[in-house]
Amino acid sequence: MRPFPQHNSVLVLDNASIHHAQEIRSLVEDDFGCRIEFLSPYSPDYNPIERAFSKIKSSFRRQQAVHAKAEDFYAATRTITRQDCIAWTRLAGYPF
Repeated sequence: MRPFPQHNSVLVLDNASIHHAQEIRSLVEDDFGCRIEFLSPYSPDYNPIERAFSKIKSSFRRQQAVHAKAEDFYAATRTITRQDCIAWTRLAGYPF
């Protein structure tokens, strides 16, 4: 696998408004020579971070944390393992 970014690389992004900004597009396409492809609007099956968000929210529900504090959030993020990330990436159809 070639290092990223290189000429003819493809960068797959979600539809966050910052990703559509002309400055970002110019940087990626013109400066790095990469092509940008956007996911379909709200496509959680192809976006592994959505599974991480789900795990964090589940942690809050288990703790019945109505008004979660920063330390609750950090504790919840620490429950996400490397194995979770690999599995979620594979479930989304990306090779790992």
